[in-house]
Amino acid sequence: MKRIIKRDTKPFFAISFIFLVFLFINYAYNYTTLKNSISRYEQGVFDRVKLKIDDWNKANFIDVNKMVKLIEEENLQDHKSLQELMYRLQKNSNFPYLILGLKSGEFFISDKEFVTPHNYTPVKRDWFNDALNAGKTIVTRPYFSMRLGLRSVSICSPIRIFGDVGVFCGGQPFKFISNYFNEYKSLYDKDLFLIDSQGEILGKTTKSESINLNDPNYIKFPVLGTKWFIVFERNDEIYTSSLSEFFIMNLIFYGFFVFIYFFTNLFWLKEHQKSDQLIGKQNEFIKDALVNKNSSVLVSCDESFNITSKELESFYDIFNGSNLKENILNSKYILGEEKQRFFSTHEQYKNLTINGKTYLVTTTDANDDISFLFQDISYEEAKKEYDGTLDRVLLFIHKNIDDDSQCIDKLAAISGYSKFHFQRMFKNYTGQTLANYLRQARLNKAKFLLSFTNETISNIAYNSGFSHIESFSRAFNKEFELSPSAFRDKSKKEIIKDELYYEEIFMNDLNLAITFSQNNAKFLEGDRYFLIEYSNLIYGSKTNSNPDITIRKSKFVKVDFIRTGLNLELILNKIYTVFYDYEAYKHEIPIAFYTKNEFDKINFIYINIA
Repeated sequence: MKRIIKRDTKPFFAISFIFLVFLFINYAYNYTTLKNSISRYEQGVFDRVKLKIDDWNKANFIDVNKMVKLIEEENLQDHKSLQELMYRLQKNSNFPYLILGLKSGEFFISDKEFVTPHNYTPVKRDWFNDALNAGKTIVTRPYFSMRLGLRSVSICSPIRIFGDVGVFCGGQPFKFISNYFNEYKSLYDKDLFLIDSQGEILGKTTKSESINLNDPNYIKFPVLGTKWFIVFERNDEIYTSSLSEFFIMNLIFYGFFVFIYFFTNLFWLKEHQKSDQLIGKQNEFIKDALVNKNSSVLVSCDESFNITSKELESFYDIFNGSNLKENILNSKYILGEEKQRFFSTHEQYKNLTINGKTYLVTTTDANDDISFLFQDISYEEAKKEYDGTLDRVLLFIHKNIDDDSQCIDKLAAISGYSKFHFQRMFKNYTGQTLANYLRQARLNKAKFLLSFTNETISNIAYNSGFSHIESFSRAFNKEFELSPSAFRDKSKKEIIKDELYYEEIFMNDLNLAITFSQNNAKFLEGDRYFLIEYSNLIYGSKTNSNPDITIRKSKFVKVDFIRTGLNLELILNKIYTVFYDYEAYKHEIPIAFYTKNEFDKINFIYINIA
């Protein structure tokens, strides 16, 4: 805690100016970053659609080339066999029709019922001459298809057959291309066009019949291997709406931040003369309060850890030299890993084990000194009165056991205690560290699911709170000395043949106060219920106010424990085998509990039927 001294106002205003400049630069940077991100998103959409069209076009080129090679290599004897082959090829292709023209004037089409017009010769057609002149596979200029009665284009390639040269084509009407193109409207809510070099529209996602390529709101990209272009309408609404929203939100945020900054600092300008005296008193109060605690030792050092004062002359061997850091690093009473961890973290509260005793070390900065308070917490007991805090934490853990993000920070916040105090209370209450308790609870759920379901091991691991199946398998094998699959095989062989004595009943809402500790069960009032969850036993009693859990009105199986004549574990295994349906319970474990008679013996076991 630094000592506050009197300052004049010039440095304050200088720092305030630098702060405002920083806010402006930060806003400008964020604004530019957002704008670039939107631009990259739009370009990404363009690239994706273009790639799809390129791939579609390339696939058509490949199909035509394959069919040309197949026709040339086929041992065709006459025109009829060629006609049959083209018919079969068309049925197995994406082309509505196939055509082939020879220089001799002969013309063939895959449609057997199509009648070629009188005096029709392919050598006078653009598609024929363009393909022969190019000497390679091309996309033709748009033409009117006699076969379909529609404007079309063809993928055409030169071919040699029957000792003559010609052109083989796969025809695609504009309508087919446009339907394919419309599939990409969901990617982009603005106008998209596919046009040829003459400006004729081949496909579109809009009702517009024309496009002005000189409009700066449009951008075009060439399609690979063709004279086509994909044309996009730029989406200015993305920029205006997103950037305006960003401007307003940041204006409010930065304005509020500047207001708070100036308000707090102006308040400091008026009060700083009193602060020196108040901070001095506060430091003395903290020092006195810390020193007066039982089983505590206080030592003060400068910034280099040279000891400036100490309450005891001797404290193990860590006061032997003049430098506290060197003393701790050289201490024979502290483990090596504890030494390194002590100086590698900058937390105010740390635990340090010295000669088998656990000390809570509190670090306090006062003026130019650093104070360390060592408190013996080895024998500190949790408070004896029952307030239900840890039961609420344990209930949260079990309700959210499949959440792999449960950690000390989250659970300490639920308890309302600091992390270090919560850890001590938790271990005192459960006899386990938090990490061990969480792992054990998750493994118990996994053990149940392996025994009574056919779900995959990976899903069981996930539903039991494990992010990775490898870590689950290692933990399970370490705990039960069996792999998950071996445990499942073993449990499936253990068949209980004894008959259950039971009846099906309806139960109204049951409000329960609960505790996980048998010692705290004495604080519960009313009829007693013993809830069973995996391998845990939860103590409950009926209550009419502020229940910890509520068992909703539903159908239950009531098993007569005494008549069945088995121990509790075997009866539960039999109950789950008979009544548990993994899908019906939606991956959860059914509610099960038992009651006792006046002789403190189990009389009935109840299980909820989904």
